Amino acid sequence: MQLRVLGTLTIGQAPRPDVVPIIDVHLPPAIQRIHRGVLDGLSRDEIDRRYRPVPKEPVLVTRLQDGAEVELSRRCIKDGVQEALRALEAEGCDAILLLCTGTFDGLECGKAWLVEPDHIVPAAVAGLLEKRSSG
Repeated sequence: MQLRVLGTLTIGQAPRPDVVPIIDVHLPPAIQRIHRGVLDGLSRDEIDRRYRPVPKEPVLVTRLQDGAEVELSRRCIKDGVQEALRALEAEGCDAILLLCTGTFDGLECGKAWLVEPDHIVPAAVAGLLEKRSSG
């Protein structure tokens, strides 16, 4: 599969100023990029209504474009992530990079390759350490 369109998805608001420049340096200009956030276009009240965690519930923390930090219900945000994945696929993404250190069981893409760093990075680090310590 030749990658033509890369989607990035954050649980907060896009674009992520801490990540997008890094991606842009390493990708050829021919690859189109679409940056989306689950919270894009939502007011603070809408975010609270949809994603506010209940006491003792697991949370994820993100920053909004204005720099404000917000805690999100891990359970509720999963539905928003899946919805955003479908939208990115509908926009033609061949691969979608999830910009979140948390994992969500059961996320699916119909055609796009979903890259979840929390599934890849620990295994890569373990492999590198194993190679390093045995050599």
